[in-house]
Amino acid sequence: DEATIEPTPIVGLPFIEKISAANNHILLVDIEGNVWTFGEGLDGQLGNGMTYSTEPVKIEGMTDIVDVAGGRNHSLAVDKEGQLFVFGLHNLIDEASTLNAQDFFPRLVPGAANIELIAAGGDHSLIKSDGEFFGWGENQFGQIGDGTFESRHEFSLISASWSNSSDMSCDKETDSGDAEEEDEATSEESPEADECGFGVLISDYADLEAVLTQFTQACSDRGQRKRLKKALKIGDGHYREKRAKKSEKSHKKSAKKSRKKTHSRKSGKD
Repeated sequence: DEATIEPTPIVGLPFIEKISAANNHILLVDIEGNVWTFGEGLDGQLGNGMTYSTEPVKIEGMTDIVDVAGGRNHSLAVDKEGQLFVFGLHNLIDEASTLNAQDFFPRLVPGAANIELIAAGGDHSLIKSDGEFFGWGENQFGQIGDGTFESRHEFSLISASWSNSSDMSCDKETDSGDAEEEDEATSEESPEADECGFGVLISDYADLEAVLTQFTQACSDRGQRKRLKKALKIGDGHYREKRAKKSEKSHKKSAKKSRKKTHSRKSGKD
């Protein structure tokens, strides 16, 4: 069969409020809070026990859902009460509740409450609860964001120094002398972080060499290692120093060319 190259209406569905397009499956949330899925479900990511479906099928028993997120082989859902549900190869393990990394039907995650945001990556997931961010799953590239390269089967808190911030700008103004003293103390113990982006994140790492060593052991991709090292150096101030040296070298080179041109003109006049 030829692939569809034009949008095709899906008939028979109620009004849809949320859509999540995952690797090979789709999740929909209708106006009543029901979840519909279709696509591939070999690992349980459809949440209805089906391994394949070419049309949306409602997940029975799931109600009042307000958001969904689909990863490579897993899915997340959160209801209006802030409860978290997982299905597929979700990588969460909880022996007390027999939560065992994979489910073919939605499983309520014990201990997860007041969920505000959810996101599913390839084989990792992120949630926001009570203003804090947590991640779990595969982490060989640091994609969870907890400052390590260790895969997690339980919630791992992502650095509170930036996850709780409502202002991600580089504004350094403080409201009190105590805050200024705290900033000075922090700057003595951690790399420079006076730029937005990586600088803010890397300031949480006490030992950059340890991070690099751990990453090198976890990842055999030379290109990935090179990119991370560059990112870490940006946060640590090395990039700015290198850029300054390059600029100084460029100025010297320009000055040398200028002197040669001046000398050449004088020689021509003579």
